[in-house]
Amino acid sequence: MAHRVQWTKDQLLLAINLYTKLPFGKLDQRTKEVVALASLIRRTPAAVAYKLVNFASLDPELQARGIKGLGNTSKLDKEVWKEFYSNWDEMLLLSEELLAKVQRESNVIVITDQNFIDEELQG
Repeated sequence: MAHRVQWTKDQLLLAINLYTKLPFGKLDQRTKEVVALASLIRRTPAAVAYKLVNFASLDPELQARGIKGLGNTSKLDKEVWKEFYSNWDEMLLLSEELLAKVQRESNVIVITDQNFIDEELQG
């Protein structure tokens, strides 16, 4: 069995940042934003999509609509969710700054008006 690499808090902050931008129906490994984030944080698109659906299980708005998500959340998932949603403005800004930093380090740009992440820049 392969060794499972634990998610870091920064990776979770980037995932929850993406979670805030996608409708529930787009929390899929084939969604281009999911694929792009997976590449940025060195995870598989399936792992990112799975984490997004884990976050959905914590979302009271989805719960109110009868949507359960996956209930396999970790202690850190719950901590990051609580921190993010109890201090929305600060955590959104922090996660956007982290996203910009990771993109600079990876030479990836975000085209926000079209709400997708473009391919890596050519030299």
